[in-house]
Amino acid sequence: MMKLTRRDVLRSSVAALAHSAWGADGANMLETFNYSGVHLLDGPLRRQCLHARDLFYNIPDDNFLIGFRARAGRPAPGTPLAGWYHGDVFNAFGQYLSGMARISKALEDARLRAKALRLMSEWAKTIEPDGYFYYSRKPVTPHYIYDKMMCGLVDLCDFAHASEAAPLMERITDWAIANLDRSRKRALEAGYQRHISKPVEPDELIATVTEMAHHKTPPDGNAMVAATPA
Repeated sequence: MMKLTRRDVLRSSVAALAHSAWGADGANMLETFNYSGVHLLDGPLRRQCLHARDLFYNIPDDNFLIGFRARAGRPAPGTPLAGWYHGDVFNAFGQYLSGMARISKALEDARLRAKALRLMSEWAKTIEPDGYFYYSRKPVTPHYIYDKMMCGLVDLCDFAHASEAAPLMERITDWAIANLDRSRKRALEAGYQRHISKPVEPDELIATVTEMAHHKTPPDGNAMVAATPA
């Protein structure tokens, strides 16, 4: 029996993944269910989905919006959320909108869709004339938060049919183009995303993973911060 090494398995797996989505004639062989092609029957997955929906229901709108409103100088009732949301580190507002849009589509839940659209509308009132949209004046990870906010707006367009999200994407993207640093200096120094070769080249990927496994984090910890996964 031929003995396979971990390197052999990784190489063959990467190659298979790289080509599995496309047929020999270049036709797309994989399509998503788009959150409407699968119906969850009673069981652990459905109960978990309903639990997530209920969590969204039970968080007051004001608690999501308090920081945005305060930054914009508007009345800001409510209680700040904790965790990632707190302190504008990895503010998760865009991810919450994304989750609500997807769950409302999967469950055909008009109430959750309405909540997501209401939150988007109230957040939009806090966007400044130049397009500044963050939770506070000092977001710790502005690129990350921009990415997640765009994801939430795209999902609202796609799954909640919220055409009003499109001009909001334009406004915050105009701000991002003008203000976000795109040199990626710290990320490149840390080796962030070097594991993603496009198109996938198995030998290049293996060499990169091997090199990064021996990568040393500088004493100031900057590389570790830059390489934090999304």
